[in-house]
Amino acid sequence: MVTVEAALTAEPDAEGLLFADVVLSFEPGSPAPAEAYAHPGHALGPPDYDGLPVCPEQATCTFVSLGSGGRLTLGFSAPMQAGDGTPEPDLWVYEVGPALESTSVELSLDGTSWIPVGATREGRPGVDLDAVGLPTGTVFAFVRLTDDAEDGASTGPSAGADIDAVAVAMRPSTPAEPPAGWFRTRLLAWGQCVSTASPQPPGNSLEAVAYAQELGYDGLELDLRLTRDEIPILLHDDVLETTTNGRGQVTNYTFAELQQFSLGTWQGQTVRIPRLEDVLRRLPPKACFLGDFRIAASQAGTVADAVIRSGVDTARLWFSVYDPSAGRTLRSQLPGIRVALKEYAYPQDLGRDWIDAAAAASMDGVMLQLPADSHAVRDFVNRVHSQGLKLILFVNYSYGTLTELQHAIDVGADYVLTVHAEFRRLIRWPDYTQAPPPPFRPALNPVDRCITLTWSPSPPHAYVLETSADLFDWTPVRLPFEISADSTFVRCAMPTSPPQCFYRLRYRP
Repeated sequence: MVTVEAALTAEPDAEGLLFADVVLSFEPGSPAPAEAYAHPGHALGPPDYDGLPVCPEQATCTFVSLGSGGRLTLGFSAPMQAGDGTPEPDLWVYEVGPALESTSVELSLDGTSWIPVGATREGRPGVDLDAVGLPTGTVFAFVRLTDDAEDGASTGPSAGADIDAVAVAMRPSTPAEPPAGWFRTRLLAWGQCVSTASPQPPGNSLEAVAYAQELGYDGLELDLRLTRDEIPILLHDDVLETTTNGRGQVTNYTFAELQQFSLGTWQGQTVRIPRLEDVLRRLPPKACFLGDFRIAASQAGTVADAVIRSGVDTARLWFSVYDPSAGRTLRSQLPGIRVALKEYAYPQDLGRDWIDAAAAASMDGVMLQLPADSHAVRDFVNRVHSQGLKLILFVNYSYGTLTELQHAIDVGADYVLTVHAEFRRLIRWPDYTQAPPPPFRPALNPVDRCITLTWSPSPPHAYVLETSADLFDWTPVRLPFEISADSTFVRCAMPTSPPQCFYRLRYRP
């Protein structure tokens, strides 16, 4: 399975057609096409079929063959609204070659739930989305094509439908409001595997840094190790076997000796293990760097020296540490950096005491595994932010899905490590540079010690007003009630202890 390749051709053509410019996934059928016909990127952008049904090599091919029963999922640069109220086609699938084969077409907004909209067959490439019964205003960002294994050739080097391009009429859809937290979440590339595209450069390399910039990430997460001559390098594991063609412990080699080994190849060139300072010198402008500190706390000074030699602006640097003492040492020598305490745990498995301990250890943030469900961790995230900490969520042992990333944004994560570079680009919401207005408009009368809360419902519904002293334990202060206009709640004789009081409005299904 191949995923995430971008052509970055997001502008409509002269006829107002927008062409798919991202490969979300490619699952060749059986039998699969020969290598020359199996590059899914050839389905991106405008049609460019040169009339030659035979491809001598992949580099010169102008289309991708799905293989018998194969499936190709493509994305567009912005969510699109299906249909225009006319009987004309709204979506075109450009299939090429001497024999046109049937291909089923499905649409999706999130890449998870799919709506079948018919099939292209007998040379009819267009699909009228108004004629398939889609609800008015249906929005989609993804198109999935599946070859009909019962139709056309099922053998040969280019078995299955041959796809040159996919286009839709340019009618972008703008949601009324962004998902919660969209204005603040930043996406960081997981440096060991920058995306799920194939091919991609080896992880933790100078080439991976450049590739992440091309994909549009806000920054990168990379892994720090130390050589025998105490030079900080980037490498995921403490042994060479898993990511290089070498063998043995990393600490058994000097940096010069490590250069005999290869991380792999990229664009015909051998990729070597890089020094930390060289990576920082090439950090893209404004990009955030998150270094996973896989070194003993006593060696923090060595890493600090490498950072200073690079000349990088320390305000762009985060380090995730497993030992708070390493973070404190780094920060004492590198003013401006931020440090996150990392745990291989899910937010819902840790309590408020762990958050408070991270704050007491002078951490700037916490780094945890990405939860699959946003609802179970909202109070945890509120507690993290109330302690002045940032939340970094990472995917452990899986690539995650766009739905999981949406959960992370919904709960208000400040940073998310992901290999889904296309998420921010494809699910393109308005550019919210400021936080949305708070749900409450509070006022406090110091004489009567009365607090007044006023809010407007969106949409009108039943809610429960609750209060808390610590953002974990919540107590209802008003029973469920229907709000249809501006509502006001007044509470007098506020207690002097605890010194803080929080309110929330909870939606009641």
